[in-house]
Amino acid sequence: MKRKNITSTSKPKLLMHSLKQFFCISENMSSLLKILQGDSKISLRIIDWFVTNYSKKNNITYPIVIKRPNGSRIRKQFMVFLDYKSQLKAFSKKEFDPFCRRNRITFEYTRDPDDYIVTTVGQLNFFRWAIHNKIINYIESHLEEIEDDMNLATKHIYCKNRVPNKIKKSSRVRGKGRQSKKKHHQKIGLFKSRKKVAGGSMSKKKRNMVKNRKKRKELSVAATNRLNHHKTNIIVKFD
Repeated sequence: MKRKNITSTSKPKLLMHSLKQFFCISENMSSLLKILQGDSKISLRIIDWFVTNYSKKNNITYPIVIKRPNGSRIRKQFMVFLDYKSQLKAFSKKEFDPFCRRNRITFEYTRDPDDYIVTTVGQLNFFRWAIHNKIINYIESHLEEIEDDMNLATKHIYCKNRVPNKIKKSSRVRGKGRQSKKKHHQKIGLFKSRKKVAGGSMSKKKRNMVKNRKKRKELSVAATNRLNHHKTNIIVKFD
């Protein structure tokens, strides 16, 4: 039991230590502050849409340069959605989330105690991944396209409550014939019980919203389910 307690507390500490090292670099911290303080054109909603939907259906890939521990640099193709999914497998949603949800902390980024932000470990971890892999730079370059895609996809979530007049009239005529049945049910006590089960504590407006809301479905189809063609530069070295 003692070992379990040690591992559960040491993992967040190790993660927080690496996050402090990354955000000690002023360039990384400034790019985070611009987004969290609202000084950037990019919103958290846009970032979340890009990594979860836009990159998924468009199979966004671009080259990045990675620095190795020995100091050498390598160039590789970065696939946003696949890497995002692998990060979710490595961390839980609590430890990898662009939004400031669940257990919040005060993160001091300078020696001045007044220089701090209210955030979460998951938010810091997500933005370290996003900044390190140039995701923020890519969104800035393609912001208009991503915004249009998000607005178009979320436009038709709710249906308009429009009922033709003919249908309304026909329902009224049918309703008159059913009044006698309703009175009979009221005497027995069935009609009231049915009304309670169907409506419950929900208001009429909420019931209409539930009826008119489309069934939940996948917003974006993964482009990785089909064959893709990418152009990459390969360097072959002979010893």
